Amino acid sequence: MMAYADWVGALQAIAWPLMVLVALAAIASSPSARASLGKLGSRITGIQFSGFQIALTPESATRANETVTDTFAKYRTTIKARFDALARRHDLDRLLERIAHDHIAPNLSEEAKQDYRATIHVADVLFEDGLYQLVDYYPGGGGRGRAFSIRIGIIGKTWRSGASQDEPNVNPGRDDLVNAWAMTEREADQLGKGRRSFLCTLLVGNDRLPVAILYVDSPAANAFNPHLAERIENACRDYGLTQELVAISREMRSIGPVLPIFDHI
Repeated sequence: MMAYADWVGALQAIAWPLMVLVALAAIASSPSARASLGKLGSRITGIQFSGFQIALTPESATRANETVTDTFAKYRTTIKARFDALARRHDLDRLLERIAHDHIAPNLSEEAKQDYRATIHVADVLFEDGLYQLVDYYPGGGGRGRAFSIRIGIIGKTWRSGASQDEPNVNPGRDDLVNAWAMTEREADQLGKGRRSFLCTLLVGNDRLPVAILYVDSPAANAFNPHLAERIENACRDYGLTQELVAISREMRSIGPVLPIFDHI
């Protein structure tokens, strides 16, 4: 297993080339950029700095697209492995199971008790303005390791607003998810899945800054009893889950590049 210092060094070593690869990916994915690049080919043939050379041609843009995809996939795999190791060390699956058993399930409608799921999201450390699913869904499993933009869905609204969110009866249709929840049609098809009730409890540290979101959903409408978010927040603090998430977030922030993708207005 890679030593911690070596692992951090490996991340730092590739952090700055990633910024170059992001720019190349934008060129590769934009027809207008490629067209403009072709017109400029006779005047600009490449750039070179710090021993890193880029040939500015449509062919190099295609190769860059392949390189970017491979590089980010490997980097995401490395980050996922580190998150998984920390989740095991801090016993997050067991803590989530206890909270779900003791506090979430007893406060669901009878229909929702038959089909609900809960998980935890934290700030992503690869991309700025991203959220990362830290553990698999309880009780059904699956889902950990995925990243989402803070600009879509109820988890994004929770993180941006700095307040827990409860949506007891969301229209699962594509149009509503696109228009009301800032999803693309593709995201709506992939993420909607007929869920009607959504609850996001924002967990904060002692400094009152956001640490994580404990997410619960169900295909049943009006699934949650009143004040469930408050009960979850208190349980996470009492069971020590919030403190464990603070420790994990602090460690990951110290080594993640948190690359900005878009400009801020």
